[in-house]
Amino acid sequence: MASMLLIADNKKIMGDFVLPWQMRAGGWFATLVMAVASIAFIVL
Repeated sequence: MASMLLIADNKKIMGDFVLPWQMRAGGWFATLVMAVASIAFIVL
């Protein structure tokens, strides 16, 4: 998810179709939630 967000936010790669800040913030929030859930799954 993080690599997709970095690509989608790169103006050199995406041109005029970069993510708006709301989608970027939501994407990073979802990535954080998934990372925490993955770590919890491994630990518990």
